[in-house]
Amino acid sequence: MTKYSNLIDDYKSSAKRHLNGSDTLLRENQYEESAYLAGYVSECSIKKMVQLILKNDAPIFQHDISLLSNQLIQLIQKTAEFSLSKYIPTPQGNLFEGSINNWDPVLRYKTDGTINETTAKEWYREASVHYNILQEMWKDGYS
Repeated sequence: MTKYSNLIDDYKSSAKRHLNGSDTLLRENQYEESAYLAGYVSECSIKKMVQLILKNDAPIFQHDISLLSNQLIQLIQKTAEFSLSKYIPTPQGNLFEGSINNWDPVLRYKTDGTINETTAKEWYREASVHYNILQEMWKDGYS
């Protein structure tokens, strides 16, 4: 047990912090670092969306964005009273099937040049979309 074990996971605040960091690093041409944080933006945003639908703040122990996206899509399809159509018109579409699904936390150990500028920008854009959906849900009272 670490000294941080008793802290509550705050996916929304973490997503915002990582988005700001990813943006700063992208502008500094630090592509690997920007892409790495962009992955956490998507992960945290999707985890919070899942929590909002389930009305449960229990931690989600998963880093695979593709699996998290699939879980979110399944929840959207099963939860008739919760309509995300305002935020996610076609959840089965490209919104959750982007290249950021290739993100993995182990990228932090890869050699320089693993992530190029194009990929970093694409992942940042996709992560921004995920975070913006979460923001819109929050503004509308899903919390």
